[in-house]
Amino acid sequence: MKPETRLMVAIFGERSQGANDEDFPESVNGVPLREVLESLMDELAQSRPTSAPAFSKNVKPLILMRYGFTTGAAMTYQDIAKVFGVTRERVRQLDCKALRMLRHPSRSRRLKSYLEQ
Repeated sequence: MKPETRLMVAIFGERSQGANDEDFPESVNGVPLREVLESLMDELAQSRPTSAPAFSKNVKPLILMRYGFTTGAAMTYQDIAKVFGVTRERVRQLDCKALRMLRHPSRSRRLKSYLEQ
């Protein structure tokens, strides 16, 4: 499964249950899905720079590793925890927080067109 598909399934859950690589188009209106996902991750990193500096600094690399954007294979919480020097529970918490923020209507609206294709 492609990283984009893994992340879309994590964000939208049962609405894309059983998704495979053919379920999500590479691009809609000339905008690649990967580009939209990365811009959303950048937006997350900039959303809380002073109130949660650790989250802002680590959210994009964490998501990239967790869903396989960096190596093609999704990394476990334990593997990511070793990279960041935190517990796997903290990595899980940050992952859940990032997904919750990506599910917010203001951000998920930009991804809905990829679900409807």
